Amino acid sequence: MRRTAADGGQDRVDLLLLRMGDEVTGGYSNGKVDGFIEGNIKDGVLDFTWREGGLNGRGVAESQGDTLRGTWGTGGAKQGADEFIGVVQKRDKTSP
Repeated sequence: MRRTAADGGQDRVDLLLLRMGDEVTGGYSNGKVDGFIEGNIKDGVLDFTWREGGLNGRGVAESQGDTLRGTWGTGGAKQGADEFIGVVQKRDKTSP
């Protein structure tokens, strides 16, 4: 995933999201993500909270085919701190 900060700075992080029904949990380098999906499976919206060290906030992302685009903010804001874009790589659960 590529994150772009309000000041134009960019970085790349690996983000792992696990979906169970409409609930989503996951993490990235130094942080954790929890949220839920609103809408249908293919074009749903992910409403999430994030935590990284002593910081936290909220965000929203939309699935656009194999791309996930969104924004995040600090505190209760869902935007204003950064935006991100990532390529979705789905893995189906396989039985042993």
